[in-house]
Amino acid sequence: MLREQLADKDSGQHLLRPHSAYNVLAAPLGCQIWPEKPFWHQDIDDLGGGVTLRIYGLTSTLLSGRNGNDDRKEDLYLSPMQTVINPEANTANLVMVHHPIDWLADGDEVDDDLTARAQFHLFATSTANV
Repeated sequence: MLREQLADKDSGQHLLRPHSAYNVLAAPLGCQIWPEKPFWHQDIDDLGGGVTLRIYGLTSTLLSGRNGNDDRKEDLYLSPMQTVINPEANTANLVMVHHPIDWLADGDEVDDDLTARAQFHLFATSTANV
């Protein structure tokens, strides 16, 4: 259902409207999000020994309430479209998500996907950080 809403011209833009200030800040870094790609990734090449660090920013705030005030545990949703991370040789994947994994309705699936595809996971650890 989220994929359909993001694919719709009007509702996709509406879902991303609360992220407009973030996108302005993120633009110089190339970390913006848009309906077709609600996450970003950047590579830091050659950490030594030919290893690349690929950093993913996944957007857990798509279904977040205004200013996060209405967010409740297990009400947010990441979706499989954000966790399709293809492991590559000589690449270490690091994933960052704003909300703790147990705040995601699909947290178990996200945990399985990320455990299989990313070596490093960063989540907020408490609602005080959200």
